[in-house]
Amino acid sequence: MFPLGSVLSAELSRPWLWRGAGIAALIAVGLIAIPIVSSLAHEVRVGQLGAALLGPALSVMLTVGAVLGSFAFTVDFRRGSLHRRVLLFSRAPIFASRAASTFLASMVAGGAVGAVLVLLMLLLGGHPTSFFAAGAFAGVAAVGSMWGFAVGSLVRNHLVAFFVVPLTLALPEFLAGAGITTGFFFPVLTSEWSTSVAEGRINSMPLLGSLCWLVLLLGSAGAVFSQRDLR
Repeated sequence: MFPLGSVLSAELSRPWLWRGAGIAALIAVGLIAIPIVSSLAHEVRVGQLGAALLGPALSVMLTVGAVLGSFAFTVDFRRGSLHRRVLLFSRAPIFASRAASTFLASMVAGGAVGAVLVLLMLLLGGHPTSFFAAGAFAGVAAVGSMWGFAVGSLVRNHLVAFFVVPLTLALPEFLAGAGITTGFFFPVLTSEWSTSVAEGRINSMPLLGSLCWLVLLLGSAGAVFSQRDLR
C-alpha cells in the first residue's frame, strides 16, 4: 500500500494535467475576451464593461473548469491508464488524489485567467474590478473542476461528459424559465459567492451551500467508483 502523498505526487506529475489546465485557461481567456473587445468597439466605458461582464465571465470559468475536471477522469479512463493506476495504488487513493490534483491545477488555471483579465482591464484605462477577481476566478474554477470530475466519473464517457457537464450547470436556467425556484442549485450558489469574492467580500452562506453540493456529489461518485467495474 502506497502512502497517499506518493499517489498525489504521481498524480501531480501527469503531463496532461498541466497541459490541459493551460489549454483550459487559454480557452477561458478567449471566450471572455471576445465580448470585451466587441463592447469596446462600440465605445462602452471600461468601468461599465467590467461590472457587466463579471458574472458571465465567472460562469464561463465555472463551465471551463468543470469540463477540465471531467476530462481529468474520462481521458485516462478511455485510454486505460486509470485502470493501471488503480491496480498499482488501489481505488480510494487514486480517486482522492486525482480529485485533489485536478482541484489544484484548476485553481492555478483560474487564478491565471483572473489575473490576466484584471490586468487587461487595467491596461484598457480603468479600474473596473479589484484584484480579488483573480481569487474569485481561481475559486470558481477549482469548485467547477470538482463538479465536473464527479460527473465525469459517473458518466465515464469522454464525449458524453463534454455535453452532460455543461448541461448540469445550465439546468437552473431552464428550470427558472419554467417558474421553478433555483436559488439552492450549485451553479446559482457558486455564482453568488464568487461574485461577492470578486467584489472584495465573502458571502458565506452560498459558499457553504456550494461546498455541501460538492461533498454530496463527490462522496456519491467516490462510493460508486469504489464498487463499480472499471469497464
